Parts: sequence; structure tokens; C-alpha cells
Amino acid sequence: KFQETQAKTVGLIFNDNTSIMVPNYQRNYSWESNESSKDGCKICDLWNDLVEKFNDFQKDPENIESGEYLLGPMVFVVDRNHQRNIEIVDGQQRLATLTILFCAARDIILELNPDITYAEISVIHQIIQNSNLAREGQTRIRQRWKLILNQVVNLKFEKYIQRYVVKDRPIEESKDESTDNYYENCKKIGYFKEQIKS
Repeated sequence: KFQETQAKTVGLIFNDNTSIMVPNYQRNYSWESNESSKDGCKICDLWNDLVEKFNDFQKDPENIESGEYLLGPMVFVVDRNHQRNIEIVDGQQRLATLTILFCAARDIILELNPDITYAEISVIHQIIQNSNLAREGQTRIRQRWKLILNQVVNLKFEKYIQRYVVKDRPIEESKDESTDNYYENCKKIGYFKEQIKS
């Protein structure tokens, strides 16, 4: 069974037009506090590790390996009935956390740049969703999310994390656009923190 073991980048895992399904027998997404982690929080550990690797790469961009980060082993099983589905047996928490980070990045980019085109943000969209052109020359439409959690949590994950909803701008006048953007993003980050807690 493990003859097909291979090293893959996150980009390759998310890049093809498949959906990664969490089987219903798997536990719900939950990366709670853990005494064995550095900060008592697995999400914080992952984030800090990614930031550290990014900083290493910034210091030495010629050395690609300085920015590499090993997420650890993951186990996938191809669904023989639906070739476009892959079940994830091990690695759900890591992929779901990365999806949350990609969705948060997408939301912040869209809020800071309301006039951005799909082409300019297509790379991050392709990580979050499978999509096709509606018609030749038109915008792309989502067919399926890349990551589909189990039935218990998937509706909330889709509604509060994967889907982007344009938020109303604050009613009060702001001094300048950068202050307004900062306010919007603080609100968004606070919202994501609350959703992750619940």
C-alpha cells in the first residue's frame, strides 16, 4: 500500500482538480491547546514555524531549501467511485488549518484591494476551490471546495471560512483609507479567532 509514498509540495496537493474529503468516521477538525506544543497551541506553532521559514527564505532567497518546511506525513486514499475525490486518512488538521490561513489571506487581499481581478488572485482561489470558466472569456465559477470536512463541521467550515462574503464598511468616517483597511482587517481577524474557538 505504501509503494506510492512520495514527497509533495502543498501546491501539488491543492493544485489538481480534485477534492480532498474527510471521511465521516474521522474526528472533527479541532486543534486545541496542547501541553506538548511550544506555545500551548498547535495552530500557533504551525504559524510561527511558517513565519520563521519565510524569514529564513527572505534572508537567503537564492537558497530554496531555506524556505522549505516539512508538514509531516499525510495519508490519502483515492476514491475509486469518484476519481475527482481523494479521502484524507491522516493530515486533516494540518490541511484544514492551512485552508483557514489561505482563506484569511484571500479575504484580507480582497478587502485591501476591492478592485482586484480574478486573474490577479487566481493562485489563491485555486488552492481553496475547484473552478471552471462559466463561459469562454468570463470569470471562473466554483464547482467544489478543495477541502471538504466531515458532515458534522463542513457546513460551518464552508459558511464561515471558505466562502467569501463582502462585509459592509464601517459607518463612522475614517481619517484615511489605510486606517479604514486596518480597521476592516482587525475586525476580520477577530471574527476568524472567534470562529476557530467555537
